[in-house]
Amino acid sequence: MRGILVAAAVSLGLVACSGPSSNVVYASHGYSCCIELTGNTTWHPGQQLTLHWTPQPPAMTTDATPHQIVLKLGLTGPFPTVGALKQAISQGTTSSNVRTISAETLMVNDRTYDTPASTLKLPADLAPGYYNLDPESSSGGLTAGGSAVVLIAP
Repeated sequence: MRGILVAAAVSLGLVACSGPSSNVVYASHGYSCCIELTGNTTWHPGQQLTLHWTPQPPAMTTDATPHQIVLKLGLTGPFPTVGALKQAISQGTTSSNVRTISAETLMVNDRTYDTPASTLKLPADLAPGYYNLDPESSSGGLTAGGSAVVLIAP
C-alpha cells in the first residue's frame, strides 16, 4: 500500500509539472553606428553632425528584463596620415596636440526598437588632419565598438 501512495504522489507531481508552457520570448536589440559613414568622409571645423545608431537584428531571449545600453561617440585627432592614426590608435599613444571631441552619451534599452542619434559638434578651431571616429556600445559589462577614419579639411 505504501508503494502505491508513493507512485500516486509521483504521478501527481508529473502531471503538475507537465502543464502548459509559459515561455515568452523577447527581442533584444543591439546598436551600431553610423549609417552616414560611407566611403571617404570629409568634415569641416564648426560643423554640427548628426550620426545615427542603427538597431541590429534582434537576438531572442526569455529574459523579461530590459537592459540598458550606453552609446558613446568620440572623435580623436588630428594625425598627419592615416598610417599615423592607425599606429597611434593601435598602440594607445597620442601626442600632445591630439584631442578628443565627444558626443553626449545616450542611454537606450535593448527592448525598444529605436534609431537614436548622436550630435557631434566640431569646434571652429579644430585642426585639419585625419581623425579616428570611435563609436562604442556598452551593456552589462560588455563593450562593442569600431572605428572609422574621417578627414577634417579647412
